[in-house]
Amino acid sequence: MLLAAETFKQLSVVVIGVTVLAGIVLALSTSVFARNLGKRLLLWGRITSALVTLIGLVIWLGLLTRDTRVFVITEHGGQLEVKRLVLLTDGTYQADHGAVRLTTHAGKSWVINQSSRDVRVVRYRYSSINIPEFGGRTSHAVAPREHRLIEGEIKNVGPGDPPPSSVETSSGSATRWWLTWETR
Repeated sequence: MLLAAETFKQLSVVVIGVTVLAGIVLALSTSVFARNLGKRLLLWGRITSALVTLIGLVIWLGLLTRDTRVFVITEHGGQLEVKRLVLLTDGTYQADHGAVRLTTHAGKSWVINQSSRDVRVVRYRYSSINIPEFGGRTSHAVAPREHRLIEGEIKNVGPGDPPPSSVETSSGSATRWWLTWETR
């Protein structure tokens, strides 16, 4: 299932909101009605409301951690545009150049290039150790009418949105992925 990135954000907010609301309603209704029916029913209502809330939180966390980002590059009037999607389950995307089979990989990104120009994904490695092997960048080209699975989550998109020159990290190293292209 493919969703627009904004729709995915809205869906996750709705899931958490409905879950919390259902838990509160169950807890309140049980406490109101259970006063006359006994402590056992009150306990059962509290357990049920806690379970509903827990199940909703698990679904919400599953949505946030299982998703795979999909970037579809198109060309309009010589300008490249990027449509951001979220892949929740394995599926097929109908690209201009044919069907593209997409599989979910948490923390990874698909790039589908439907433009007539090359795009590239640049991996920036940051390190607190000043040894050249630990830092630097590598580039992965995605030719026109091609697609590629990238081993990381793309955060920066477009020539005007490069990654920062340095990042702070508690682990001593970090990686940023940048989808970009040559400007005309």
